[in-house]
Amino acid sequence: MGGNSCSMVKTLEGWEFDTEQFKGDWYVDEGILVSDEAPRSSHLFTKKKYKNFELSWDVCAYDVAVPKQRFGNSGVFVRCIKTGGSFPSGYEVQVDPYDIKNPTGGIYGKAPGTLLVEDGKWKPEAFLQVHEGKWINQRVRIVDDHIMIWDQR
Repeated sequence: MGGNSCSMVKTLEGWEFDTEQFKGDWYVDEGILVSDEAPRSSHLFTKKKYKNFELSWDVCAYDVAVPKQRFGNSGVFVRCIKTGGSFPSGYEVQVDPYDIKNPTGGIYGKAPGTLLVEDGKWKPEAFLQVHEGKWINQRVRIVDDHIMIWDQR
């Protein structure tokens, strides 16, 4: 699967956008990829293509705003292609502190995460862990047709 060591992002070199209209939505700030154009959706893609891989990232769906605003919805798409539309076609490892059907740690629309949800309700610790600007670590490993996801808080 190959093992590249983790490094901080310095520039947007090696990345591309859905379309040129979203180019200004992304920037690098102190080694962190940032998009703060909520509630507009834009996506950043690596130029390099991968088959089997393991990827780990830290994410903060910074959200001390009012939940009704739905800020903080994010995710990492894997095995996807650009469509030129509003969303890529593929699997999204979800980061969303508001969507109880597709919460953080699940694969959007395919496999709901159960780390924050139990019996169709938020676990008591869910909002303390994902809200208030807390960082979480997510990891995905893809081997052939298997996708495995880990969340660490």
